[in-house]
Amino acid sequence: MIEKFLSIKALILIPIIGCIIILLPFFPKDSKVIRRFAKGVSFINLLYAICLIAYFNPELYGVSYEETFKFGTSQWLSCMGATFTFSLDGFSILFVNLTCFITFIVLCFSKYFITSRQKLYYSLILITLSAILGLLCAKDAILFVCFCELQIVPLYFLNTLWSSTFENTKSKIKFFVTSFFSVSLICLAVLLLVYYNFKVTNNLTANLQNLNINELIYTKAFQTFVFICFLVGFLLRLGIFPFHKLFIDNIKNIPMPISTLMLTFEQIIGIYGLYRFNLLIFPEIFRLSSMYIIILSLINLIISTTKAYIDTNIKSVVTLFSLSNVSLILISMCALNEFSIKGSIIYTISNAIIITGLMTVIAAIARKTNNQLELKDLGGLAISMPRLFNFAAIISFAQMNIPFLISFAGLFMIMIGVINMDIGTNWFAVLSMIIILLYVFLNYISTLRFLNKIFLVNYNDKYKKINDISINEFSILLLIFITILFFGVFTGSSIVKTVETFTIIVSDLFGV
Repeated sequence: MIEKFLSIKALILIPIIGCIIILLPFFPKDSKVIRRFAKGVSFINLLYAICLIAYFNPELYGVSYEETFKFGTSQWLSCMGATFTFSLDGFSILFVNLTCFITFIVLCFSKYFITSRQKLYYSLILITLSAILGLLCAKDAILFVCFCELQIVPLYFLNTLWSSTFENTKSKIKFFVTSFFSVSLICLAVLLLVYYNFKVTNNLTANLQNLNINELIYTKAFQTFVFICFLVGFLLRLGIFPFHKLFIDNIKNIPMPISTLMLTFEQIIGIYGLYRFNLLIFPEIFRLSSMYIIILSLINLIISTTKAYIDTNIKSVVTLFSLSNVSLILISMCALNEFSIKGSIIYTISNAIIITGLMTVIAAIARKTNNQLELKDLGGLAISMPRLFNFAAIISFAQMNIPFLISFAGLFMIMIGVINMDIGTNWFAVLSMIIILLYVFLNYISTLRFLNKIFLVNYNDKYKKINDISINEFSILLLIFITILFFGVFTGSSIVKTVETFTIIVSDLFGV
């Protein structure tokens, strides 16, 4: 009965309606009311997304939900072959739920860091949520670009208006220019794809299912150029080598809730875009270029994992953890077999949840220590904050890929997929596996160092009298802990089952 009330339109419109209500002149200016209303809207959206996945049919080949907006009797931008069509398959529905979950968590601990312009802040968060959901659900390539451009605007204001200092204005402008350049490349690629498709087939459409490249019709040069535009555009969003320093510096110098949103959302968009456009639309070019993407990812994996061990700022360390995990996801994606595809999707979800958890832990530390985030200024916090230490330990164990936690199944599938990849020579697969094993070892000791230097050694007397986490922080971390444990135990019956059909589609596409 409830499935009759499930709608992608409602999922996207709920945050927009919440944003409009908050901005209305008669809405109270009391920060507590604004904050609780925004959290309520986010929670309703999360529950709605959970209902969508609960009634999702993973056995359908393709999409389980599809809806089209009509403007009177006409379609949106029909002169360009574009429609306001949304759809959800086993791949996108996981990312939708992940986005709603992260947004709710971020709103729950925003009150400790956002003390001014609350109306603007919470409305920007909600409009960002709506934009991300729109691009994840878009079945039309031009619609995807529209939402991709839309989400840059609120993220830019979030990135600049609540910064504690003006010293890093230059890096923020660089980051914004990079993001805008990324979207411009994606927009150019979409327009070229739609136009060339019309010239060759005389079918004017931007529907993603109708844009699959036929290498016998499209020239190799055209395919390669458009593929590179998409590839560079989405890799810029991921912040991997050689753009990692700009990415880290920007995340380091913005408030905790905003940095959590930007770190996770940028990587969700990047991974989703690479799958939806590069892999599904250009399968042959993707196969040919996969070896070069793996080499770039291996370089980024080595750099980010090594830096995570030697960096002294705990916020930068967590960002480097995320960048190294993204490198592993890209390697797995390019291995192009059933295990590697499933592993990369599972690891994408686990990475976002773990990084959100670690950022929440850092947020609690920053609040209690007056923003002391250098390892030399911390130490021995487990004595005064035992509850925070317990949660930090469990989340850190998940980052270390300990069995029965959310990341273990993904890493296991990635390793099986990489050792069996049919790319280059056997030596290339062996070399990739050796570097991944080195990553596992370095990640293990880096995470232990992170946990040890913050909570266990070098007890600092000035933190002797600080209180443990609040009830609100305890509830947030408990929710993250339950999520990590649940998906660690029930990965097969939850994530793997949902994404099964999508994996079959990819396997059929590559003949594996």
